[in-house]
Amino acid sequence: MFVTGLGAWQVLPLGIRGLLKSSFYGWWVLLACIIIHAIGSGEFYYGFSVFYTPILMEFGWSSAVTAGAFSLSRLEGGLEGPFVGWLVDRYGARKLLFLGGHHDGARLHRYDPCE
Repeated sequence: MFVTGLGAWQVLPLGIRGLLKSSFYGWWVLLACIIIHAIGSGEFYYGFSVFYTPILMEFGWSSAVTAGAFSLSRLEGGLEGPFVGWLVDRYGARKLLFLGGHHDGARLHRYDPCE
């Protein structure tokens, strides 16, 4: 239903509109962070088990080597966390995300297309 001349708040029923206006904005930010974290965790942590057997078969690696690679990636994240936290405190998250996004984009641009 498209209504001209009305804002998004005016189209909502009164009960929902009152709930949204009376809620603290930080709770909505927290809810968005929880959803984003749940999606990211599902893809990274639990998604590895989907690719575990195909990686073993494709490269002929042992289970110890394949699991060790995943463990080293987690160790790397734990070791670089304090340094990245210091950078965020010093320069701000917006600047780091901007630089990281451009760095990743430039890095992907350099790669040749996969066959």
